[in-house]
Amino acid sequence: MVTKKVVNKTTFTQKVEYGFNSVSWNCRKDNFHIKIERYGLSWYILAHRKKDDVYWNSLWTEMRWNSLEDAMEFASKFNYEKQKNINAL
Repeated sequence: MVTKKVVNKTTFTQKVEYGFNSVSWNCRKDNFHIKIERYGLSWYILAHRKKDDVYWNSLWTEMRWNSLEDAMEFASKFNYEKQKNINAL
């Protein structure tokens, strides 16, 4: 069974990795594959654009979300250029 959620017209699909006993939510936004994962009590985001092998990871900027809904809200509005400029500061 595939579980999906839609936030701001962005569709997230749940992926369960049974061997690792982990759950992630995935979507595509502006040519990025975005993965939301839970570590401990917080949610983190990893974004990857294959065409030029660009990565963005919320751990690099110490960003985390306490709720899945907040992480999905951020991911649904993800803007790499904006995040890249924030990281440069």
